[in-house]
Amino acid sequence: MLALVVVVAGLVLVRLRLDEGGHQSRAGTPGERRSMSGTVPPDVLTATSGSPRPSRGAPRGASAPDAALSGAPDGQPTSPDGADNSATGGASARRPTTTGGPRTPRPAGPVLGLSTTRVDLGAVDSTWRLDLRGEGTAPVDVVVGRTPSWLAVVPNSPRVSPGASTALVISLNRAAAPVGAVDVSVSVDAGNGTGGGNLRITARVDGSPRIESATAAPARITRAGCPASAAGSAATAATTGSRTDATTVGGTPDGTGTAAAGTGAAQGAAAAAGSTDTTTVTVTAVDETGIQSARLTGTFPDGRALDQPLTLGPAAGDRTTWTASLVAQGTGTIAYTAVVTGITGRTAQASGSVTVLPCPP
Repeated sequence: MLALVVVVAGLVLVRLRLDEGGHQSRAGTPGERRSMSGTVPPDVLTATSGSPRPSRGAPRGASAPDAALSGAPDGQPTSPDGADNSATGGASARRPTTTGGPRTPRPAGPVLGLSTTRVDLGAVDSTWRLDLRGEGTAPVDVVVGRTPSWLAVVPNSPRVSPGASTALVISLNRAAAPVGAVDVSVSVDAGNGTGGGNLRITARVDGSPRIESATAAPARITRAGCPASAAGSAATAATTGSRTDATTVGGTPDGTGTAAAGTGAAQGAAAAAGSTDTTTVTVTAVDETGIQSARLTGTFPDGRALDQPLTLGPAAGDRTTWTASLVAQGTGTIAYTAVVTGITGRTAQASGSVTVLPCPP
């Protein structure tokens, strides 16, 4: 009977610790109802919030399905255990790259690649560069075939390492190349392997520039330092020469040279009115690609060397005009040669002379 009383008392005590709905309260006191969400069963207690994190020793990718793809520095997926198998030829070396295509293995041994096999220098360019690439797994030696004396094809380095590149420089000497169309094929091969190819080089080479006329006006001057009275007499003498006072070089049958001579005489008369010890040399040149420079060379009456640049004047189309002024200290003859150089390096020249008179009495 005493045992039955103890059991009944225990049941009453347990009942008193239950809440009104029959659930245990959070604090363990009776009559306290806990709020429950509609998604959690009312008889389930949650001990902690959030989900447990993976331990430090867990394999990479255990907590996130994308971890294997985000850890590879070259865009290649890593293996589930975090190891990189690309160097040992494992499965990851055969997986597709991030671009979607499979990785292409390098050809075994020395392999030479060219960035292009076609070079067109046109009418003006003289230098071109292209890339030589080491496309195999071993260094490759570059061997260039024979070229004409006016064409150079030279690699910056005779050997290219795997995955590296070096420049191949093509240089055309337009001053020495034949006039007209240039079309040359040069072999660029791997001396110790495969690859390379035939390099086709084309260009158009224009001929030398032409000098249409070279005139000195006036063609007769007095030496420098004459008294003023003598200068006036020389001015009168200079204006009487008319067209024959100008020295004309390079005249053509159609009268181009004669017209230039007449122009030179008129310029000489005008120059004589102001100064009689100075002459102006005027050169007219024609070149389709342009003139790079023009100079006067020769000798003065006292034996001094003449070497001075001509100054660019009016230009129209492929025709340019160049001028230079000359003054002599002694009497005799100024012998000059006008030399024009085109941008292709070719030259043309024309010669003339100027008479230097003594001071009048």
